[in-house]
Amino acid sequence: MVGYWNYTVWLTYISTLLAVLGVSFCLINPAHAEDYAVLCLLVCGGLDMFDGKVARTKKDRTEFEKDNGIQIDSLSDLLAFGILPATIAIRLFLNAEANTKSFSFILVIAVALFYVLFGLVRLGYFNALEHERSKTDDSVLKYYTGMPITMAAFFMPIAYLFKFTNMSNMAFAWLYFASLAVLGLLFVLRIKVPKAGKKMIIAFSIFGFVFLISFLLLKFM
Repeated sequence: MVGYWNYTVWLTYISTLLAVLGVSFCLINPAHAEDYAVLCLLVCGGLDMFDGKVARTKKDRTEFEKDNGIQIDSLSDLLAFGILPATIAIRLFLNAEANTKSFSFILVIAVALFYVLFGLVRLGYFNALEHERSKTDDSVLKYYTGMPITMAAFFMPIAYLFKFTNMSNMAFAWLYFASLAVLGLLFVLRIKVPKAGKKMIIAFSIFGFVFLISFLLLKFM
């Protein structure tokens, strides 16, 4: 078999499967499809925080194996934090307004497409930038150029919590859509974003736990 199947890539593979599962929920549209999809997005974010750390515990990785890990991580990120959040936005509008020929729905499709495109551009640019930097600089990266696409696992679940307020389905769909549009634009703006350190990783982990508890309480209260 081609590729690598050892423990260093398991978290990335699981994240990929969860991303596809989340998209499938939105396409098949069972009851509470978007809820399940957002939970998939949140778990993907958690897995992404630790996949690199797990991979680096294997000290005898070859350079080819490291490069393979970088490539599949980016491909998985595009699915989990690019395509999945955009699909959720489309599903929310389909649930709020069935008219797929309306201007608002066409606008949502257009923004969702550009969101995925900007995420792809951001990932490709970052990989190329890191490849060039590694030739002359061995220091640890402290800042990202542009918002990392993985931040979708942080911002979009926060926006999703407004579903459990008194907002109408359409108002909530617009709020989620606006959040998606702003985040997509941040992917390609030349801004400096600090790389997550240990404290930030702990903070994100706490956020994920708090979000999950809040989500369950709001959903079943």
